[in-house]
Amino acid sequence: MQNPEHVCHARNAFIRGALGNKALCRPRPWPPFSTSSKAQDSQHGESANRKGPVVVLRLGAEPTIDSPVPTFLKKTNLTTLDCWPRCRNERLILSIVGPSVSLLSIARRRQYGEHGANYTEQISSEIMDKFLFLTGVGRSGTTVLRTGLGQHPDIYYNGKENNIVQDLLKVAYHNCTLTSRKFAMVVSQKEYDHIFRDALKALLWPDAVLKTRPCKMAAINFEGNQLDYLGAVFPGCKVLCLVRNGIEVISSRMRHPSFASQSFETHCEVWNRSLGVIRWGASQPDRFRLVRHEWFYQTDLFQPELKALYQWAGISYSELPFNHIAGTLRHPTPSGQTIASDAFIHSSDTEKTHYFLSKRQRWSDWNPQQRQQFETICGEQMQTLDYVIPWNT
Repeated sequence: MQNPEHVCHARNAFIRGALGNKALCRPRPWPPFSTSSKAQDSQHGESANRKGPVVVLRLGAEPTIDSPVPTFLKKTNLTTLDCWPRCRNERLILSIVGPSVSLLSIARRRQYGEHGANYTEQISSEIMDKFLFLTGVGRSGTTVLRTGLGQHPDIYYNGKENNIVQDLLKVAYHNCTLTSRKFAMVVSQKEYDHIFRDALKALLWPDAVLKTRPCKMAAINFEGNQLDYLGAVFPGCKVLCLVRNGIEVISSRMRHPSFASQSFETHCEVWNRSLGVIRWGASQPDRFRLVRHEWFYQTDLFQPELKALYQWAGISYSELPFNHIAGTLRHPTPSGQTIASDAFIHSSDTEKTHYFLSKRQRWSDWNPQQRQQFETICGEQMQTLDYVIPWNT
């Protein structure tokens, strides 16, 4: 029979390989269990029924988490298992399926208090966190807004674009709604959503000190059909959508090195994605808020809007975001007027207004076919946001 200590070390090596080089378990050999001996079940019952989280290696059917170890071994026919590693603060489910080993799910469950708390109670406590998701099309001012809000002392923002959120949500939603995939799920829907929430929290907000801030923010580029599932993964989350005149955005994208190679039609379609988000927000007024780029350079409008935003998000008032947003110009593209980035902070609202409004005149470079494409693709959203199509006036 294999040495129990060696088996446990081997299993921990597998776990570290799957989760990163972090020791999650301390080896603790357990007496060998027989799948046919009731006497041994009785002999080791006290140890087998100890309370506390365990690491479960599974073959076949899903185990009952709190089942006694011998009972679970009988169900899964793991006759060669000689030890049962325990974790102090974690409970994991690792799935082994077929002849090859594949990691299907990792459900992290922490203990609370002396006797611990059940999983449902843990989920209920975690959804009390405030989550704010900022979305908007590139060249709308998203960089300035996210870095500005990131300076708020109540907000934990990692300073990066967080497009991995919509990537993971797309995979998660597909897997739990496609009939054949959903049938193969080995955890409940609530646990499944919680696994993805844990994964995103670990990726986006890993700092142990900063995560104590009451509001966690991520900057992403959502599509409207992802937002309902976002609410399942992050219950109670709120979505902040930044919009800018479509003519300004598309003209800027046409001149920016990162987007210039794309077709005019693609620029129009990208800007129009926000329409799905806006429609979703119309049905979720408590969870959705619109911010307009033109407010950035109108102090009398932007300051009260920021105050209302803080109240809506449930965070305290701070001048830091306003000072950053109102005084920052990022990655400008050529237009009729110019302001040096380092001089922008000292410019008046009137100078800033003239500068940004000059960018709305860049449509004069568009040919008749481009103007028609813009009306066809973007006309509805321009009307929804009360932006004027100038060549029709």
